[in-house]
Amino acid sequence: MLTSRLLLITLHLLAARRSFSQETLIPNSSLLVEEYDSSVSHRQNFCQENSDVQSGAVELRDALVGRALNVGIVLESAFVNYVNGTEGINGSKPGVMIIIWDELAKRAGFSWRDSFAFVNTPSGDKDWTDLLLWSIDAFDVSLDWWYPTTERDNEGAIFPEGWYDGDMIIIAKADDEVSDSFSFMSWALPFTTNVWMLMLFTLVVSGVVAYWLEGKAGRKQLAADAPFRGSMISAATSYVYKSFIVVTGHTEIQPRSHSGQLVAFSLAFFFMLLFSAYTANLASFLVVQQNARATEVNTVKDIVGLGKIMCVYKGGGVESEILKLYPNAKFAEIDSADDDDVLIALQDDKCDYAVVGLTAWESARRKESVNKDCNLQRIGRTFQELDASFSLRSDAGVLCTSLVRDVLNIHLKEMKDELSNEKDFIENAWETYFISKGDITDASCSADESASDSNLNENSDTLNLTNLGGIFVFHFLFLGLAIIIGMTGHLYGKERRNNKGDDHFRATVDPRKKLSKSYIDNLHSNTRSDIDSLNQRVTNVSELSRYVDDRIDALAASVEDNMKELSEMMSLILHQQNQQNNIRPVGTVENNNCEISC
Repeated sequence: MLTSRLLLITLHLLAARRSFSQETLIPNSSLLVEEYDSSVSHRQNFCQENSDVQSGAVELRDALVGRALNVGIVLESAFVNYVNGTEGINGSKPGVMIIIWDELAKRAGFSWRDSFAFVNTPSGDKDWTDLLLWSIDAFDVSLDWWYPTTERDNEGAIFPEGWYDGDMIIIAKADDEVSDSFSFMSWALPFTTNVWMLMLFTLVVSGVVAYWLEGKAGRKQLAADAPFRGSMISAATSYVYKSFIVVTGHTEIQPRSHSGQLVAFSLAFFFMLLFSAYTANLASFLVVQQNARATEVNTVKDIVGLGKIMCVYKGGGVESEILKLYPNAKFAEIDSADDDDVLIALQDDKCDYAVVGLTAWESARRKESVNKDCNLQRIGRTFQELDASFSLRSDAGVLCTSLVRDVLNIHLKEMKDELSNEKDFIENAWETYFISKGDITDASCSADESASDSNLNENSDTLNLTNLGGIFVFHFLFLGLAIIIGMTGHLYGKERRNNKGDDHFRATVDPRKKLSKSYIDNLHSNTRSDIDSLNQRVTNVSELSRYVDDRIDALAASVEDNMKELSEMMSLILHQQNQQNNIRPVGTVENNNCEISC
């Protein structure tokens, strides 16, 4: 039995390759059925295959080998390339959904291209859930990107592994006043024109007043240090310049008068407050305003709370999931199976926001028909994370359709696990599809977006040259102007003539210039005489010092000689006295008071 099974698999694969080469896939007319007619069903019985799996005769992954599945394909799907409407499907370029389904058929060993029929989109009072529930009763598998909602689960619909990233996300149209184009004056946005003009007026007046308060003597001293020495106008201009420096947070004004010090303090304190307000407002204008919609709306709950309208396709899984949580939500229902039409409705201002699947957005944002001006943006958090997939009827014992779901699950998971160029089969199929459908040349429209739950993207809080370029341009314009003025002054020799011809100014400032040359010469002569006299006196003092030293030396020698003579005299006296004591007469009597000779 195993050998016959392998032979059947081989024959099927050969037949599958031959059928896959057809130019156009034609639906099977015998499978046509009137929508919502529950009396007709093309579901097949898979209980024998289920028994083979249960007994171990066949592996689950091979349970569908050789079987032909009856498939219902929903018309108007954006991911199928139809031929002349309902005539058939392009066999060579069938669309991303058919490519994935074909790969599943090859891996699982079943066929479907000769056993499919088209299913119309909902009409009348029927919605997408109604269509899904009828189609899974009419066919073995319903082919579309069906959301596995709770309502559908409760009605007995089952879904294999997802192949469509159906994360429900919020799309907004960028505000007209918010642009990514270069803004020369964006740095000036925090203040109105009147505030800027008043600030300039305040700086000039404060500098002039502070200069005037220094008094006449103070102004003369300031003029001495001015670029044009002695010029009061130059000194006043320098003081105004110093008042402008206060804007940077540095106080260059050094007043001597108390009134001037009060002006300097008031000016510094005033601009400390003004600079704080400017910094706060600059962040508000350049960051918060750039993400104005993202700041206003971060979730579907925010949209509902603000009473805004959301574009969704009518009766779809997105609408039902939102209504389940927010019964009062307002919708602009788009009667289409294509999310492109939902986004086009947003562009046409039929709503304030659109809620679509992530994969649909990744495709639509690259299309000129949808995002021609590149003004659609993903904002806020993902409303709900769901992977959409095909759908079948939950049936484990009557027709055993659940077996088909289990087989599809195995092969879909393997398709996701097997990587090629760091991407699995499904990711590569979607990438090829996005490239083929994208016709916008603006790289910013097709650049990868952040998949995080933050606002617009992961770099949305970054200020770039688009925002701040005007400040740099102004700075370099002033630098260029300063260089031109400096070069002009050098070429015409203004500063050289100023340095040569400023003797008058120096005489005005330096009191020594008022002294006559004869007076200065006489002063120098007298100074020299005084120095000579002082030198002579120093010489006399030196000679006197040497004379005193000589006299001291002579006196010391005389004292030394006198001391020697005195010493000799004392020695002689003592010697004579000793001699007298040794020669004493007989009968000499000694008493206690005196010594006498008897």
